[in-house]
Amino acid sequence: MSDMPGYASFEFSAQGRRKPVFYKGSGAGILLMHELPGMVRECVALADYLASKGYTVFLPLLFGGANVRFTQARTALHVAQICVRREILLFGRDEDSPIASWLRALAQEIRRRRPEGRGIGVIGMCLTGGFAINLMIEDVVVAPVACQPSLPLTTFGAPADALGVSPATLRAAVARSASVPLQCYRFAGDTISPVERFTRLQREFGTGLDGHQLPGADHSVLTIDFVDDPAHPTHQARDRILRFFRQRL
Repeated sequence: MSDMPGYASFEFSAQGRRKPVFYKGSGAGILLMHELPGMVRECVALADYLASKGYTVFLPLLFGGANVRFTQARTALHVAQICVRREILLFGRDEDSPIASWLRALAQEIRRRRPEGRGIGVIGMCLTGGFAINLMIEDVVVAPVACQPSLPLTTFGAPADALGVSPATLRAAVARSASVPLQCYRFAGDTISPVERFTRLQREFGTGLDGHQLPGADHSVLTIDFVDDPAHPTHQARDRILRFFRQRL
């Protein structure tokens, strides 16, 4: 626990998988899924912020270490580890990653632990961005947010408009978006989360998508590229997400 001061933790088992989950705060639950570099310090800072606003934030450690410094070398190492484990399908075009079922079970566990409010919120980012779509099919999820969804990876030949979810999951999520809208964020010039994917989400979800493209060519809206300046687009995006949680939770 020394690497996550101020956080409690538990081991969560489901679907044949067991992973640590860190949590902090009080009030309605928010499931925050870390990016490809791992649970970097900027991700923990986002969790700290959400906890300070009256939520209980749950951070599952999907791979790598907790509260680590961002490095490109660590990112490359995690890509290799993910390929071997096959819990997250980096190149699957129309498939649900195996880890998605574990995350859906975790969403139900979070709701059990934090019954306050109407349900829970979720934030997926980069590698986990699209998992917000998988989680939408759980009735406990009432405030889903997808930031710079990047699966499947186009750098390895995946179609730029592929969403990395099965047709059945996509249909269920689109149907539920009539009452549970999906928020999505990306930088307009981001090549890791391509514009074709954003356009596909707009086409599939229609009015069920609250989509926002920020100026610039950075990647991580809420963490590594976040700028703590009220006039900056990333700060405004974080404010919009917080309003979304307040309205929905």
